[in-house]
Amino acid sequence: MTSISLAIWTLGRFLLMAMRVSQGGAIRLTAANDINITGDLDSGSFSFDGDADQGGAINLTAANGSITTGNLSSWSFSSADFGDVGSGGAINLTAANGSITTGDLDSGSSSSDFGNAGQGGAIRLTAGSGSITTGNLSSWSFSSFRDAGQGGGINLTAANDINITGDLDSKTYSSGFGDAAQGGAINLTAANGSITTGNLDSKPFSLLGNAGEGGAINLTAANGSINTGSLYSGPFSWLSAGEGGAINLTAANGSINTGSLYSYSYSESGNAGQGGAINLSAANDIFIDGSLYSFSYSPRGTAGQGGAISLRTRGGDISGRRNQSTVLGSFSISEQGTAGNGGKVTLEAKNNVSNLEILTLSSDSQSGAVQVTGLGDLLLTNTDILTSKQVTVPKGFDEFITLNVGEEGQSGDVTVTSLGNLTFNNSSIQSDTKGSDPAGNVTVSSPGLVTFNNSFIRSSTSSTGAAGSIGIEADQGITLVGSNSELSALFAGTTNQGEAGNITLTTPELTLQNGAKIATTTASSSPAGVITLQSHPNRENLNINLAPETFISASTSNQGIGGNIEIKAPNAITIQGQGTITTETTGDGAAGELRIDTQKLTIADGATISASTDSKNPEGTGGSIIINATESFNLTNASLRAESTGAAPGGNITINTLNLTATNGTIATSSNESSGGGITITADKIHLFGNSDITTNVNQGAGEGGKIDLKASSILAFDDSDILAFARDGQGGDITLDTPAFLGENYRPAPRNTDPRTLDGNNRVDVNATGAFDGVITIPDVSFIQNSLSELPENQINTESLLANSCIVRRNQPTKGSFTITGTGGLPQRPGDVQMSSFPTVDVETLPSDSTLSNTNSNRPWRKGDPIVEPLGVYRLSNGKLVLSRECS
Repeated sequence: MTSISLAIWTLGRFLLMAMRVSQGGAIRLTAANDINITGDLDSGSFSFDGDADQGGAINLTAANGSITTGNLSSWSFSSADFGDVGSGGAINLTAANGSITTGDLDSGSSSSDFGNAGQGGAIRLTAGSGSITTGNLSSWSFSSFRDAGQGGGINLTAANDINITGDLDSKTYSSGFGDAAQGGAINLTAANGSITTGNLDSKPFSLLGNAGEGGAINLTAANGSINTGSLYSGPFSWLSAGEGGAINLTAANGSINTGSLYSYSYSESGNAGQGGAINLSAANDIFIDGSLYSFSYSPRGTAGQGGAISLRTRGGDISGRRNQSTVLGSFSISEQGTAGNGGKVTLEAKNNVSNLEILTLSSDSQSGAVQVTGLGDLLLTNTDILTSKQVTVPKGFDEFITLNVGEEGQSGDVTVTSLGNLTFNNSSIQSDTKGSDPAGNVTVSSPGLVTFNNSFIRSSTSSTGAAGSIGIEADQGITLVGSNSELSALFAGTTNQGEAGNITLTTPELTLQNGAKIATTTASSSPAGVITLQSHPNRENLNINLAPETFISASTSNQGIGGNIEIKAPNAITIQGQGTITTETTGDGAAGELRIDTQKLTIADGATISASTDSKNPEGTGGSIIINATESFNLTNASLRAESTGAAPGGNITINTLNLTATNGTIATSSNESSGGGITITADKIHLFGNSDITTNVNQGAGEGGKIDLKASSILAFDDSDILAFARDGQGGDITLDTPAFLGENYRPAPRNTDPRTLDGNNRVDVNATGAFDGVITIPDVSFIQNSLSELPENQINTESLLANSCIVRRNQPTKGSFTITGTGGLPQRPGDVQMSSFPTVDVETLPSDSTLSNTNSNRPWRKGDPIVEPLGVYRLSNGKLVLSRECS
């Protein structure tokens, strides 16, 4: 007989009053073809009042067929108060050339009260050429109050699909004072198909004892997809807890769709082991309908390391559920003891990462790094990388606990890169430190465009540890776009003794829109960070586009010095738009320096470059503005301002350039009640057009108006351009024009005590240093050139004489000879000299003949008084034009 069809029930012998029951009998069926069992197979060992022995092994082998069966049981169970139980029997089903279809498989070991439980029996199903379909698989060990043995291993291998309609359970559980051994490993392999399963549980649990390691969970679908429920491989105990088991899901040519994955180690009062690694690898999409946690937690003892989390897909997207956050968390926390490192989180996707919260932290040691990589154009949507969050994690058996993760400790480094463009939509990176250790750095890079839409990066410290730095590099440009309700921003700050982080942007173009902001701040005695805007190494220019209500700021609101702003490019910088770049202080600390270095600088279209102070402390000096533009500086419809609206003095403005051209531009320092800052400009040429003003102003108080020093080869001011240094109650600032040539259109000195507000809009150039005591004005003596310019004649060249000499020359060799008319006209060499003749000063000669190229010419040149020969024809020139003329004789 090659096939078997039957129903078998076998139970180990038991005596009603006996203290021990013998083990269940083994069941072994072997068929050349199919095995079809319409009922159940039971080879368990059971005792009401005593010990139970091992469950019997079940082995079904169909060499060339399939296996179909109902439920299979090989468990060991005792309901006695003190009865021990043996191990569950192993269950092995092999269909070498067929498929396997079963009901539920149970190979557990269970003691109801004070007895010890044995190991769960191993379950192994192999379908060499077909699929596996089964219900629940249980190979667990349970004791109510005593020790629980190991969970049995579960191994399913199929050539095609694996479909599990229920759950896989290989946990070990002790609800009393006993220990729980390690959970059993779960391995599912579908060589050419997909894997579909419910929840997988391989966690050890001991309420008051020790817990062993979580069992490893491995699912591999080499040519299909994986769909699972939640996966648990984390020990919980009152005393010591072992390591969380590793979880690996691989769909080499398919997708992964999974629920929550937990690989942790949790101890209430003892030491906790490290969290297990979680690795998901797929060719296509990875979707997580839950959360992924690999952590180690002990409130009172030592916590191990958080496990690494890795999600990789070569050609798909990584996403979490939309209506509820999906957390990828790897952390190590001990409230009273020491903690290990947080695990690294790695994400690699083709184009999209969405609906995730990524959390990595250690309360004592180094937090894990976060690496996100896009293999194409990468879009991050509704994704946050966090260093603190209230999270809900499993606490043993069907119980969860809420932890405030990140109240202490430091964050790890965050790196986001893309092989194409990189876009953040409603996403954030938050790198904080609340302890003495530094926060991690944030690095973002792309060979294309980097865009932030309603997204932000924040690096901050609220303790003694330094905040991390933010670095963004983009070969095509960086754009920050806010909205009415959401803010796009880059922020680095400190509220304690720790130093704020720096912000460095490397790009050929930076654009801020809809209220976007870039800022470093300090609200403590520590200095704020430095903002550096620089051109990309592949480019020589930097363009900065600032929409209205956008700003770039380095500020202080306490005693700490405000951060500096550095803008640099080797060739040219253009800053345009109605936004603001500013260094400022509202506290006692001095504002930082704003510095621009390049060859060619253009500031235009309403842009404001500012260094300001609102400090009530005279020590809170406004920051300085320093501009080094070695070739040129064009200021068009824009302004440079160093202002003080408090008691502190305003900062200075210093400009070094070859050529300064301002058109409706403003260069100004002002102070509300203290001394005004000075303005120093060193250039070869200074040209002011339109309503371009260079001013210093003190509104009230005895403070001196800022000095204005202009040094150039020539200073030309036109239209309504003014140079003013005013102090209402103090001395007006000195004005020095160190130049050999100053020209002011309609310029004349203003009377003493002239209100400078009346000098604007009068369509003339004014230079004034009014105050309670006027400042000193030093300008060059230009009286020697007054009334010394000669009137130019309307017609500098006598065109009639030129026309009289014109003719057409025919020649066969275009390279021989030339037709030249020379003459000089225009201004005399010196005033008063005779006007130069407008007639030719040399003869007009004919070309030599082809037969001779001598320097002699037998033809007499045309002389004044000779008759003019009228045109004899129409001639086409070499450039195609037609002219009326005659042939030269």
